[in-house]
Amino acid sequence: MQYHGMLKNRHEVEAKARETAAEQKKLADEEAKKPKLTPEEKAEKAAQELIKQEEREKSSKGAFSGGIKKGFLYKN
Repeated sequence: MQYHGMLKNRHEVEAKARETAAEQKKLADEEAKKPKLTPEEKAEKAAQELIKQEEREKSSKGAFSGGIKKGFLYKN
């Protein structure tokens, strides 16, 4: 009985290991299919993000210049 339980546990562990390996392979295949960005594309994307961040900072600095966000309580 104990031997049977041991074999059953071993088969379950092996099955889980196979499932995990298959899942990892599937994820790796999906990652390989994604289009790769060239260094120039990465740099362009980073530059666009910086420009958007600067625009957000500029708009947020002007919104609270009077102590209350413009348009929140008073319409100018």
